[in-house]
Amino acid sequence: MEHIKNPSSTTDKKFAYFLRNFIIDQISDIDKLMDMTPPTISNLSPEDNSYTNDSTPKIYAYLLDDEKGIGIDKENISFTLNGKDLKFTYNQDTKALVATLESILSDGEYEAQIKASDKAGNETQKKWKFTVDTIPPEVDYEVLNKIINVKKETKAEIQTTTNEPTTFIAEIFRVKDKDKGNKGETVFAFESEEFSHDFIFAWDGKDNGGNLVENGVYTVRLSVLDRAKNTTSFEEKVNVNNEAGK
Repeated sequence: MEHIKNPSSTTDKKFAYFLRNFIIDQISDIDKLMDMTPPTISNLSPEDNSYTNDSTPKIYAYLLDDEKGIGIDKENISFTLNGKDLKFTYNQDTKALVATLESILSDGEYEAQIKASDKAGNETQKKWKFTVDTIPPEVDYEVLNKIINVKKETKAEIQTTTNEPTTFIAEIFRVKDKDKGNKGETVFAFESEEFSHDFIFAWDGKDNGGNLVENGVYTVRLSVLDRAKNTTSFEEKVNVNNEAGK
């Protein structure tokens, strides 16, 4: 019976689990004793291949056994980050497996891994990666044109280059007081969806409803966001002048 006391093969391990469940824990439900379905690991956080600007991110997952299964073996769970053991808690009611970080994470890529089994010896594991990035993107820009005139078909144009893939948000405000630069209501807003290193923002002097705005000075605020949502913003003034001959 040495192979039962110190099981090495998968078959021996499962038989040892069976004996423990039947004899020691006195489980008589045949479906639970013959459980062949491994637990599932889901709802990973941070998400796989995601970016975060939080240097102490919440690292967790949900560990569930089959509805008719025998239950999770809490003594046979491991949770690691880049190969190092993490402290964790497992709530059998909510099924949440939550790691506890003992220090902040430096910027870089990380690989989390969970290994677990149920009380029938069915094993499961999950690996996922995420990147910590707390540094805002660097941005260079050039104002190609500041004057908007519909008759001359000129637009306000700003060319932007970033050191990493970003999306951008554009907001345009009416300047109420040239001296103080006070901003009025937002007349136009746009958010890009695709990540890029380079883009040209062009505004034709129309609001989000497609109507021409009044002549005057407007503030363009451009914000670039990297994959971790770090943000860098800048502002430029543009002039809408749709008077004839201007």
